[in-house]
Amino acid sequence: MLERAPKLKSLSTDRLRIDNDFASLPERCPDLTDIRWLELRRRWTDMTDLGKLKRALDPIWRRPNMQGVEKRLGLKVRQEILVPFASKVLHPLSHNALSPSAFLDWAASVKCTVEWRAREVTVDCSRDLVASPPAPTGPMAKMIKDISSTAHKVTLMCGGKPLHGSWASLMVFNSATKLMVAGVEKFRDFSSVPQWMAVKSHTGGNRHLPNIANLHVRDGQWVAHDDAPEEPNGVGALLGTLDRLTTLDVDTPPNVPTSPR
Repeated sequence: MLERAPKLKSLSTDRLRIDNDFASLPERCPDLTDIRWLELRRRWTDMTDLGKLKRALDPIWRRPNMQGVEKRLGLKVRQEILVPFASKVLHPLSHNALSPSAFLDWAASVKCTVEWRAREVTVDCSRDLVASPPAPTGPMAKMIKDISSTAHKVTLMCGGKPLHGSWASLMVFNSATKLMVAGVEKFRDFSSVPQWMAVKSHTGGNRHLPNIANLHVRDGQWVAHDDAPEEPNGVGALLGTLDRLTTLDVDTPPNVPTSPR
């Protein structure tokens, strides 16, 4: 169908793979300026899909007749996205790869707006850092907002430094109905949960996770003890704000003794 539509300007489909067939699409449809949704199928740490996408579109979108023309790309990330981004995402080693920031810089240079969708986002608070990195700004901040608002599942990895407070305005998981909490093996790990993730909305629910119905707690041996902190903080404060929770699944490791009643 695309081979018979050389004047096509807009293409929207639920899932379009960035493969060898896509590489020839811009040549067959040189007027194409609106493409949604392209699926990034590789692991999020593999940035070669972004490099391939730029190489396919750049020769077409830099033609004289395309200068000044507004363009739009919709990208769907199939694999889990880890936030903050790992070094291999921010600084990929492969010459075929392109970091998200470099890709967004290129998109801006050809007057292209990029929209993002994600299936799953992992908030990584498990690293033992001196200071948590601040949130990005500019186009990268919009990217974080996009993936947060569209993700259906959120994983919170605990045990290290809480995510910096500047991330709070970017990470509102309105679409998420599933939450997994991992890495709370000791009571001190409670403090690795960002305080802003337990902030309540004006309705009394969680401002950042307003629609969580299913909660899965991994490594939940702390659930089996009575000596948790009396004042809820960290995980305890977070769980107390999930007012739409209907299902709780706790993985308690075998042979974990419970406190006597």
